[in-house]
Formats: sequence, structure tokens, C-alpha cells
Amino acid sequence: MATAQDAPSPIASASSLGRVARAGIRPLGTARCGAGWLAKSVTTTVEFSTTAERDDARVTRAFEAARQILAADAILETLPNQTQVRYTRLTVVAPTEDSAVALATRMSEAMQRAFGREGGSELLANVRRRATPVADRTTETVSQALRIGVAVFAILASS
Repeated sequence: MATAQDAPSPIASASSLGRVARAGIRPLGTARCGAGWLAKSVTTTVEFSTTAERDDARVTRAFEAARQILAADAILETLPNQTQVRYTRLTVVAPTEDSAVALATRMSEAMQRAFGREGGSELLANVRRRATPVADRTTETVSQALRIGVAVFAILASS
């Protein structure tokens, strides 16, 4: 069951993504290492925007409705430093990049439909069409081995 938390913490979490966020495991940056291909899961995001503070609760309700329909590994977080335009980020976890992007697209469409059913303003969505590998024990170990290997190679090449 999702729980509400203070922003910018996740508003709601589910299964592995919730565990990833609570464990402090971070997505692998593309410049961080070459071990991303070993990751067991990937994340992608959808950025939502609305123009009214009262829409924050509607976005959360739309997220809950979409998550119940799709049973997705997803979290929703309200982004800080908001003025007139309200921004929210949906993050989904899936085993592959294609499935992550497809799930994010389906979630955003379901959220927009649920948001629209309550009337009023529009929920704008921007789906990120690329996924980021989630760091785990295997990717961290391989990444460390690659860094050590590069250092050893550099020492041997300079002598």
C-alpha cells in the first residue's frame, strides 16, 4: 500500500523500486562505468506538469488509479522549488529499456485519463524515451574490477 511522505521524498512506492529508493541504490550514470549492461533492472521517468497547487492531490490520485490498473513498480515525487507551474516526476522500474519506456508511457496515459476524469486543468506529460540501469551488487563489483583493470593497464603501459 502506498504511503504519503513529505516532498521531495517519494509520494508512493511499490515493490523493487521502493526497495531501491529506500536502500539508497542509485541508477548507474552513463559516464560512471561500463557495467550497465549487467544490471537486472532499469528506470525511466515521466515529467508531469500542471498549473495549480490544488492539482497536486489530483496527480497523486491519478497515480494511485494508474498503479492499481497496471500493477507497476513506480514512485511519484513532487519536485521542489515550484512556483506557478507544478512539476511531478514518475519513475518506473522494469527489466529492459523497452519495457520500462512502454510501462512509463502506459502509466502516463492512464494518469492523464484519471486526472481528466476529475475535470478542470490538463496534466501534461513528457516521457523520457531512454532508460538508466539501476546499480546493484553485480554492477558495482564489475565496475570496481573495470576501474582496477584500467589503473593496472595504465601503470603497465607507462613502464
